[in-house]
Amino acid sequence: MLAQDDAVSYVAWGDEDWLPGWAATVSAVDLSSGETAAGPGSEVESLLDDLDWAGNNGWFDAPGKRDTRRLLKKLADTGTAPAFIIGAMLARGHTKDSLRHLRKLAG
Repeated sequence: MLAQDDAVSYVAWGDEDWLPGWAATVSAVDLSSGETAAGPGSEVESLLDDLDWAGNNGWFDAPGKRDTRRLLKKLADTGTAPAFIIGAMLARGHTKDSLRHLRKLAG
């Protein structure tokens, strides 16, 4: 896959469950088919924006945890998988430690 507007490529194999969230966020192009990954839709995109904002301290502080739990519930209600969320936050530049913490909060 190739991220649009960036010189980043990623060759996927195995069980990268976060890849669809990353691909949707960066509008990645599947090099084997030439197709661009579909975005998550406006409702989910808005919730992901809010989650990104709540994670400004890595989802470690009390307000961030509070908001994150609420947003994760709303995302779950839309059918968005935790792995997709992790991939989307990876694409938005969150650190490995922050993403591990988010995964714990997501259950």
